[in-house]
Amino acid sequence: MKIEWLIERDVGIIYFQQNPVKSDKTIKELIDSNFHVIITFADYDYSLSWREGSKETVRHYQYSLSDYPEPSDWELKHLNEYLLYEINHKRKIALWFENAQTEKFVKDSINQFFKYEDRNLSAFVKSKLATQRERVIDIPPKLTHCQACTEKGCITDLVCHVTSVTDAAKIIKSGIILSACKARRKLGRTLALEDRNAGGDPPDYFKYVMFTFGNCTAGDRLVMERALGRFPTDEDLTEKFYPGVRFYFRYLDLVNHPRFCSDGYHYCKIKDKLDIKKYLVAVIAPKAAEPDLLKVISPKLKKYLIFMDHTRYNDLRLWSHNACEAAKEYTNM
Repeated sequence: MKIEWLIERDVGIIYFQQNPVKSDKTIKELIDSNFHVIITFADYDYSLSWREGSKETVRHYQYSLSDYPEPSDWELKHLNEYLLYEINHKRKIALWFENAQTEKFVKDSINQFFKYEDRNLSAFVKSKLATQRERVIDIPPKLTHCQACTEKGCITDLVCHVTSVTDAAKIIKSGIILSACKARRKLGRTLALEDRNAGGDPPDYFKYVMFTFGNCTAGDRLVMERALGRFPTDEDLTEKFYPGVRFYFRYLDLVNHPRFCSDGYHYCKIKDKLDIKKYLVAVIAPKAAEPDLLKVISPKLKKYLIFMDHTRYNDLRLWSHNACEAAKEYTNM
């Protein structure tokens, strides 16, 4: 396997004529070469991180671009953020490009971003992560690299945490969203091995409370993945679709949280826990969950709670769009 190393022996470009994730043989080559992640750049409609392989697996991050094959400045910055996070967690990354123009843009960006004079990569990564907050506040109002939604792009003013009705009741009762590790009192490496981790998230992901942008479909998709223990089918996301509960927050408010982090795939996550009373904008829940949630909610939080009849929007995209619109209208944004 031909590899061009870009960042020591941590990040390298691999050269295959076809997308390497389509071959179990190639995936085995990557695993045998100790790669943990492969990022592929092609003309995708949306970004997705998911496990690839039969027995042994690597995480595959299909990296979509708003104006393929040319990445925007924000997309390049976000990619470098992903590399920072993965290197900091001692994971080895392979890059594959369908288009030579994309490859040149990405190589130039990585070479420019990862200049460190003392040649101490670990110290450089930690220094960059420490100043992360300064690099995210200039986010565009709409990101169009992923178009798996009604708006054909991420609307960035609000973020949301999506969870099951059962877990939402616990959050509403306590006023705190806990990371999976804190909520279930288990180590990340234990949670990563569970069947419900269908996407193959690494152990450190479970130490954080995760957020998506307010109109994103990924949160409800993940709730369904974990309930089903598999990748949802089109039928699961339409005829059989049942949404989770969405807790909405202002993105820039959470950027200023002391435990804020962006891992380059999730634009926003908070380590360990989040006190929702300080940051909450709205809670959007399916009407069917009303009895379960009203019996545990406090008077202070009740004003934030909105119930919607999900049978009017029995489709993942429609629900995501209308839930976000309801949150915006409720907050007069």
